[in-house]
Amino acid sequence: MTLGSNDRVQYPLPLAQRSVLETAAEEAAAEEAEPAVQLEMVRFTAEELGVRPVAVAGTYGEILPAELAAAPAVSSGGAFNSFRIGEGGGASEWVVRAALRSLA
Repeated sequence: MTLGSNDRVQYPLPLAQRSVLETAAEEAAAEEAEPAVQLEMVRFTAEELGVRPVAVAGTYGEILPAELAAAPAVSSGGAFNSFRIGEGGGASEWVVRAALRSLA
């Protein structure tokens, strides 16, 4: 009998060997099905999470002293660290919040 390259001869395996091969095949299939996920966590301090609004007055090294003096003043405070840009009654009050879908 001549065997081609795609023909396989099958021999019966003892039950113990068959069980080991089936378990190995199941484990290999499970490893392929589960994606490798790595979750990294970082804890920030209150100072690291805080924000400080700063007016952009111009390009560093090119700004003139008069332009820097004319930049709007920013003041912040309160429980939610709300801030105001500008002075007087025309200044709006702002607060920074997380970009979570539930807050949209």
